[in-house]
Formats: sequence, structure tokens, C-alpha cells
Amino acid sequence: MSDLTITRPPEKEWLRERLPDAAREKIEALHQAKADAYSLLRGTMDKVTEYRDTLGDAEKQLRVMREQYDSGQLQRHRFPEGGHGRTNERYEIAPDDDRLAAAKEKVAKARAALNRHNSLNEARSARWQALGQLLNHVEKYVEGIPSDARLDLAQPVKAQLRKGESAVAAIERTRRTLEKLHDEQNNIRRAPISSARAKEKARAQIRQLAESAAPNVVGLIEGRGDLEFPKARELLRLHGMARSGDGHIDVHSGGPVYYHDPVALLAWMFGDDLIARIDEEIDAVADDGAALDDATRAQRIAAIDVEILECQREEEAATLAAIDAGIEIERRGDIDPRAFLNLSDDAPAPRT
Repeated sequence: MSDLTITRPPEKEWLRERLPDAAREKIEALHQAKADAYSLLRGTMDKVTEYRDTLGDAEKQLRVMREQYDSGQLQRHRFPEGGHGRTNERYEIAPDDDRLAAAKEKVAKARAALNRHNSLNEARSARWQALGQLLNHVEKYVEGIPSDARLDLAQPVKAQLRKGESAVAAIERTRRTLEKLHDEQNNIRRAPISSARAKEKARAQIRQLAESAAPNVVGLIEGRGDLEFPKARELLRLHGMARSGDGHIDVHSGGPVYYHDPVALLAWMFGDDLIARIDEEIDAVADDGAALDDATRAQRIAAIDVEILECQREEEAATLAAIDAGIEIERRGDIDPRAFLNLSDDAPAPRT
């Protein structure tokens, strides 16, 4: 376990007030898991630095030895019998000289150790970051719960392991199911509207355009003015560069532009003809067989939301089973907090 001391800022005291004890304790455990993960990561990072230095020293030693070998400067020492001092003599060595082989082996061992610890560092960093993302996600959810919301625990969900299935395999299975459910929801969201609904929306837009372009003839009738055609207003922004001394400076300019909208004027003059032509375009591309009205679309999305939450509860149960078995699992940072905290379906849904 980590020897880090976990502290909570005062503003986080809402956890104790809003959550059932079991849910609050789970957040506390998540804080501890994140601290433990960082403690392991910190140790691995130190080892990576150590082995990187070791590898650098070993490579330098091998590089010097190779340079000596290439120039014939590798020497052995001979001590004369009965005398003091030593004499150096050069001699020819083979490429597999023991000293070169030992230096190469030292480099290889240092590189292998560094690679192992780099891989371990990446895995532990990913785990620490995932726990941090999950913690931030859950606490942000709790912070956004209305003060008058009722928070009850759901019935505990046990890991649903199929015959011969491990907890890890169950997690992977539920995540594949979640992916399919999200794809199904996205397809529902992208489903077209009916041609009738499209024509209704087109008519409303054309009527609005026509009304915006209708000329004002009051001044003309009263003999005190001219015929007035409404003008549309747009904000024009300009960006460029200008030379200034030895360099250039950005130039920004802009202002309102007023103009007669030709499409709006056509809608006012030939609205029925424009509607007829647009109806033809809609009929040419509409897919009423796949179309959904707003109510049906919302109902289907809501039904899949229920399935997604249920599936995430199963994922969390399998995750806890894996953790109890001593298996490290990289948690998803975007799990529904209600599934993680085991809050009832009546608890507010997380904001999307």
C-alpha cells in the first residue's frame, strides 16, 4: 500500500452529505487506489532514470573500447618477474575478445532492463491516468447533483460469468456490448426525418424568408417616402498583413454590412413555386422507410440508455471480481457514475 497521506480540500465535503455511505467509501477507495498507483509509478520512473544512466555509461565504455580496438590500441599489462612496474605491449585480438564481449553484454543487459522498465512505466502511467480520469469524472458528477435529488443505492449486481469465462473476459464482453449499443444509438440519432416533416420545416423557413423581404410601402402611399426593401445585416471581418519597418503586423478590421437578401426576395415573390421545387428535391432524396419522428427517436434512445446503464453495472461487477482476484484492470474513465457508485436508476443521469 502507498504511504502517501490522502487529503481532501474543504469544498469536497459535499461527498459526505450527498452520497450513501457505501458510495462515499467507494470514492475514498478510488482516491487511495490512485495514490497507490502513483507511488508505484514514481518508483518505476526512478528505475527508468537509473537504467537509462546505466545504459549510457555502458554504451560509452563499449564505444571507447571499439575505438581502441579499431586503432589497435587495446593493450595488456605484463609485470616483469622480480621487478617493479609494468610494461605495456600491443597485441592483436579477435573481435570476440573477452573484454569486448563483456562490454557488449553489459550494454545488452542494460538496454533490456531499460526496455522492461519503460514498458512497466507506460502501463503504470496509463493505470494512474485512468484512475485520475475516473475520479475526476465521478466527483464532477456528484458535484453537479441537485441538492434536493434523492440518492439511493441500487440492488447489488453480481458478476455474470458465463461457463468457463474469466472476470477479464466478462469485462471485455460487456465493453464490446457497450460499443454495439452506442453504435445503435448513434444510428438512431442519425436517422433521417420523414419527407412530410422535411417539407413542413422547409415551408416554415420559406415563410420566414418571405416575411423578412416584404417591402414597406407605407411611406410611398402616404407620399412622404419611397418604397423600402428590408436589408439583411452581416458582420464582415477582414484579416490581413501590413509591412511595418523591418517586419509585418497583423491587421484586423471589420464592421456591419447591409444588403438585400436575394433568396428572401425570391421567397417573397415566388414562394409557391419555390416550395414546389423544394418538394421535388425532398422527394428525390427522402428515405421514409428509415425515417423517425422526434418522439420515436427519443423513446428508442432512452430505451438504449437503460440497456447501457445495465451493461455498465455488469462491467463494474466483473471489474470488482477481477480486482478481488488480484488482477490489475485499467478502468474506463467515462463509466456512468451511477454504475460505479451503485446508485439507483432514479439518480440523476450524468450530463453529456
